Formats: sequence, structure tokens, C-alpha cells
Amino acid sequence: MNSTETLFNERMARLKKAIALEKPDRTPILLSGTFFLKYGNPQAKMVDFINRPDWADDMVINGYQKLAEVDAGGPPVLGRADATGAMWLSKTKIPGRELSDDTFWQIDEVGLMTEEDYDTILKIGWRKFLPDFLTTRLGYTSEQITPDPEFNKQQDEKFKSIGLVNLLDGIGGGIPYDALCSGRGLVKFNRDLYKKPDKIKAVLDVMVAEMVEDEIKFLRVKKPFCTVVVPCVRANCDFLSRKMFEKFGWPLFKKFTDVAIAEGVKVLFHMDARWDDFLDYFTDFPKGSCIFDPDSSTNIYKIKEVLGDRMCITGDVSPAMLTLGTPDDVYKYSRKLIEEIGPSGIILSSGCTVPCNAKPENVEALVAAAKG
Repeated sequence: MNSTETLFNERMARLKKAIALEKPDRTPILLSGTFFLKYGNPQAKMVDFINRPDWADDMVINGYQKLAEVDAGGPPVLGRADATGAMWLSKTKIPGRELSDDTFWQIDEVGLMTEEDYDTILKIGWRKFLPDFLTTRLGYTSEQITPDPEFNKQQDEKFKSIGLVNLLDGIGGGIPYDALCSGRGLVKFNRDLYKKPDKIKAVLDVMVAEMVEDEIKFLRVKKPFCTVVVPCVRANCDFLSRKMFEKFGWPLFKKFTDVAIAEGVKVLFHMDARWDDFLDYFTDFPKGSCIFDPDSSTNIYKIKEVLGDRMCITGDVSPAMLTLGTPDDVYKYSRKLIEEIGPSGIILSSGCTVPCNAKPENVEALVAAAKG
């Protein structure tokens, strides 16, 4: 066994202990995001993800090698950066085109989905509806929206070549709800939830049935260590009542998660925005089978109170602190998390991802805190 394999196995063992709510040799670190491009090459710009994706990936790997104590990460771009909005049935503003070369790409929620589209999905299914909508109405090319297994394979190989665990692998869960909400537009979709709830529920059921089939195929072919089941934004308690969540949100989480657990895969809930009032639903899953990954909007101490004896928690240094704070701020807060949320059942992480403009010395302070 070479040194890289040994390092990979050490990191994997550390993560598995944390996920199993056991105490590892030290708190594991999960960091991902566009920060690593510039940490790997200070001359790089966001437009490089568009124009030079292979080179940009190599610079990200350089960044991880420089911050050598990080145990797990994930590709900063899921698919093609110039088609990021497609996941949410939205357009994408990209650096070098609508934006300056060093501006982060933006999802442009234009709300082009109509009420008639609900009937179309019920009639022909989600798989047939989606490509036509993305190309005809949003202007994406088939190349932009077609998954590239070879590129994804290369990313996996690059991660493993430096002994880094890719903890952010695979997508499901909250995507059907978020896709309809952003594709239709927040105001119009929320009105639809009240005016035609049964139709929305039927459309979500069609989407989920097809997406679960794809999830099972993905899990059986790739068998990832962990799958990001819920990159969810809109189904949270700032947007929905418990009654509405129980009808439109929770069944999505439940279905995707049960399937993944049945396939022997750990599940990571990547939870953007505020989920304080819905945390009790997630006690439904077996102990040690899931990870709750908040973006620093949900009260992490409430997560610990409700879910701490059920699942591992990532936490939770906010992008704002990593960008605007001091190394001392970051170090003290990171130690507080380790001591009060941990020392078992915690993976030290940023809230969501590490932004491209985070201060290197702040990210280094987070790593130093985990090392003790």
C-alpha cells in the first residue's frame, strides 16, 4: 500500500467514526468550494472554470494539497459551471459573458415555467419534459446539460490521487421541489401550492419516481461513500408551514433517503437556509446513517439538541466569518464547535462552501482548530 492509499484510508476511518457518532483521533475536516481554485493558484479567476475546466480542477487539487490536513472535499462545480442554473430550471449568468471575469456565476431565476407545464409533466414524464424546457426556453445546448461521466471520473481520480475523500457525491432529495419553485418563480409557485395543491403533489410524485430510479442506478454503479441527497433551499421553515412541509417537502426527503440507506450508502443532508422548526422529522432515520450539513442559518445548537444522538453534524463556520472575520475569530469559533457540538459526531466544516473570496489565513485557522 502506497502513502496516498494509507492517507486516504486514515481519512476515511476518521470520517466513518464521526458519522457513526464515535470519537476519532481528531475532528475530521470537510471543506469544499471555489476558494480552492485561488488557494491553488492566486492568479486564477472564476472564468477559468468556464474556459479551462481541466486546468481549474488541477488548481483546486493544488489548493487541497497546500491545505494538507483537510480530510474530505468535493468538486466546486457540479457539472458544467456555465449550466449551473439548469438544475433549478433557471438561466445562468457566467463570468466572461454577463459578468466580469472574476465574479462568481449566478443563477438567474426567470420563472419561465407555466401552469400548462404541470399537465405536460403529468402526461409525458419528467425525463422527456426537462431537456426540451432547458434547450427551447432557457437556451442551454444539449452539450451543456448532458452529464459527462468521463469528466466526473477524472475528478474522482484527481481527488483520490492526493488521498482526499470526496464526501459530496450524488444529488437527489430536495431537487424536485426546488426545481419547480425556481422554474415557476417563487411567488407564482407559492400561489400554486394553495390554488392547485393536488396537481403540484402529483407532479412531484412523477418527478420523484423517475429520479429515484436514476438514484438507484447511480448508487449501484458508483457506490459512493456518501451521497448528497438534499441540496435543498426552498422547502424550509422560512417558506413553508409544518403542514405544507409534511405534504410537499418531507416525502421527498423520506423517499430519497430510505432508498440510499437501503443501498448501503450514507446520506448527507446539505441544508441551505433555516430548518430549526423541521428538525424533528429527521429523527426518523437510523442512528449513524446520515449527516446534517447546515449552511450556518440553522441554529447548530438546536441541531445538536434534536439530532445529536442520531446523526453526525457538520459545522458550521459561516462564509461571512471566513471572508470578513479574523483568524482569531475563526479559531475560537471552530474550537467552540468542537468542544460543544463534539468531540464525537462532528465534522468541522464551513457553512455551505468556502467562498472564492475567503481569506486564506481564516481557512488555515479553521484547520488549525481541528488539529488542536
